[in-house]
Amino acid sequence: MRDGRIKVALIGTGGWGREHARIFRQRPDVHFVAVCGRDASRTANRAAEYEVRPYTDIDTMLEKEQPGLVSLCLPNREHYEATYAYPNTHTVEVSGTKGRLLIEDTVRRHTFSAHQSETAEVWQAGYFNDTDRSFYQTFDKHMDAMFAAFKAGEQPPVHAIAGRRALELAMASIESFQTGRRVPASVDSFRPSAPAPVTAPPPTP
Repeated sequence: MRDGRIKVALIGTGGWGREHARIFRQRPDVHFVAVCGRDASRTANRAAEYEVRPYTDIDTMLEKEQPGLVSLCLPNREHYEATYAYPNTHTVEVSGTKGRLLIEDTVRRHTFSAHQSETAEVWQAGYFNDTDRSFYQTFDKHMDAMFAAFKAGEQPPVHAIAGRRALELAMASIESFQTGRRVPASVDSFRPSAPAPVTAPPPTP
């Protein structure tokens, strides 16, 4: 850390890389130092935009900058954009031992029915609630929570275990849609082992 700030480097120069860079540049608790990308010209332009140093080799960047935190922001393949112009076109149903979850239009409405419960819990974004309907506008809040956990030496707000579980459920949902049958998802993957201890980053030499 430098002057109480976290030294941060970014890998990725795409659209979401810019969102990460924007947040890092404006945070008073972050010393944003470098951007690493595959294209030298594009990386240099992005680095100049945020007044940091450009790199095209990750090992070189890590060796020279010694960042306390590295943000990996690479392209997302096969993602789709949810739209409210065609409601009820994106629906995911997940049934498990603890109940049933129905996700409609990605972020429009979530319905959870607990096992053996006669009622359901529903979260629905208000029609004019643009903040909660937009992932772009909630990303800053996630970064606030992530940095708070990082500085406290705690686990991140969204652990990698949850991401792996989400991928398993997504693959099961796709297979179920393609085959027209139920696809079981492993319950064991939802039971994380004891978390590894997290230590605060060492001071920057």
